[in-house]
Amino acid sequence: MSDSLKDYKNFVVAHLRELEIARAANDPQKMKYLADISDDELLKKWLWLFAIVGGIVCFLIMPFMFSIIYFAIPPYIMYFVRAIMNLAMGLVLISFCAAIYLTVKKD
Repeated sequence: MSDSLKDYKNFVVAHLRELEIARAANDPQKMKYLADISDDELLKKWLWLFAIVGGIVCFLIMPFMFSIIYFAIPPYIMYFVRAIMNLAMGLVLISFCAAIYLTVKKD
């Protein structure tokens, strides 16, 4: 992996770890879990969470909402709404593929 990808991965994991520490709220059991978990495991956990929750939202709820508001909003605005929806679907698909890759790769 190139240095820039490692730097980006370390940046993302550092922010995820800060988020987890803030969510732990001085719970000693959660803090011990965070001390024991590796960076790769933490990244995989959040990728799977984003892929599953994002998949439900982007592939089930958003198209349903899109079909409901389709007739109420002018077409020139709906092009942008559909573009944002497709972009969100693409990001969820990328995170799903990254989660699968990080789960099955051998070190």
